[in-house]
Amino acid sequence: MMAAGFETTHAMFWTAYLLACDQTVQDEVRAELLATPVDSVHTLAGLRAWPALRRVLMEALRLYPPFPVTARVARQDDVIGGVPIKAGTLVMLSPWIIHRHRRFWDRPDAFIPARWIGREDRPGEHYIPFGVGPRICIGAAFAMSQVMLVVATLLTRYRVELDDPRPVLPTLRNATVPAIEPWFRLRLIDEAPGVGRRPTAIPPAVAA
Repeated sequence: MMAAGFETTHAMFWTAYLLACDQTVQDEVRAELLATPVDSVHTLAGLRAWPALRRVLMEALRLYPPFPVTARVARQDDVIGGVPIKAGTLVMLSPWIIHRHRRFWDRPDAFIPARWIGREDRPGEHYIPFGVGPRICIGAAFAMSQVMLVVATLLTRYRVELDDPRPVLPTLRNATVPAIEPWFRLRLIDEAPGVGRRPTAIPPAVAA
């Protein structure tokens, strides 16, 4: 449970970071939030009023999956993709590789929330930020709702900007964590200049 809470925090970070790198998308999400304020959402079903925010979170989890690698031990002999697997074999599965594989994704290294339009509830078999199968994360729905509510509250009050010229690259440990702790700038919405502005330096991992 502690690890799950830790990874939810990282999901919030990567979502805020990507939105700071793309002010146009951030403005689109904010317009959606102002149309349906956070205070009006009281159930999980109410989160459906924010499809643009959900797409941003899905794209953040695609680019920066909480766990870059997961492992399973085969309980019996099997064949996967034509490869025989004996019982007791350790099988490694990497959401990081699958989520950025050019066979499965168009411009896989780019931050493109629009790729999820119409697919918010059926992302496909190549999208596994919470794992797959009977051992999929039981807290997936809770994590998604928690991140959406926190980010929604933040964006309703502030414009999030990246105030650090250094590229924020991911480090793959037990989790997908940033290699540095960048500085952000929060501007009150009434004081935020330049709607749709985009920072000049966008790391290659998120540049469209």
